[in-house]
Amino acid sequence: MRRITIHNPSNLDVGPISATFPGDSYRSLKPSEEVQLVDTADQELMFAEVLNVWEGPLAHTPAMLLEMSHDPLQRTFAGVHMHLVARRAKQEDVIDQETVVSILVLRPKQSTLIRPTLNQIKGMVK
Repeated sequence: MRRITIHNPSNLDVGPISATFPGDSYRSLKPSEEVQLVDTADQELMFAEVLNVWEGPLAHTPAMLLEMSHDPLQRTFAGVHMHLVARRAKQEDVIDQETVVSILVLRPKQSTLIRPTLNQIKGMVK
């Protein structure tokens, strides 16, 4: 099973979500494949089912997929661009409109939630 690191994991407990990544390294994922989501500290978050994989230039990213992002900061073109610039491998790497990105559309598996999300913790604290 493939482990996928997501930044700023929030809104994981809602319907289908999307996550944007630089490059085409997720091209091999197939619909209905199960993946494990982890945060940047390698803490297990949950398991999810791959619904779809979109790949193409950043400038052609469908707005509908961005609006489904688990990270509220990546729900706009400018937000995704800022995220990719901040996460680039080297300072010399250029992130522009022609940069290839992959967007995973995932369905969280509620029964396999390993640790609560921030929204669930907020709901418990009054």
